[in-house]
Amino acid sequence: MAKSLPSLDNTKLLKSDLDKYAGDWVTHLQLISDFLKPGEGVWWKEVDDSIEFLDGPDKLHHFRSTSIPSEQELLDACSNECLVEKVKLPATKLRDDNGK
Repeated sequence: MAKSLPSLDNTKLLKSDLDKYAGDWVTHLQLISDFLKPGEGVWWKEVDDSIEFLDGPDKLHHFRSTSIPSEQELLDACSNECLVEKVKLPATKLRDDNGK
C-alpha cells in the first residue's frame, strides 16, 4: 500500500518562522549538520521567503551501521566544521556561546 502513496514534496520552511523559533532552529541545525556541511544547493536551497530542503530517499548513514554516541560525535564535528569554514547555513539568526 505504501508504494501506491504519492511522493512527498520537498520540505519548505518560511524564514519568518525561522526568526520566530531561532533558538530551536539552531539546535535542530546542529542535529543535521552533516547535511549542511556540503553547502547550499546540495541538500537545501534558499527560495524567496523560505528555505527548501531537498528531501530524498538517500541517507548518509544507515541506523544499523552506527551508534548514538558515534553519531553525536560526528554531528558535533560537522557542526564545528560548518562554523569554522563559514558554511552558509539555512538560518536567519544564530546564537552565540552565551545563548544570545
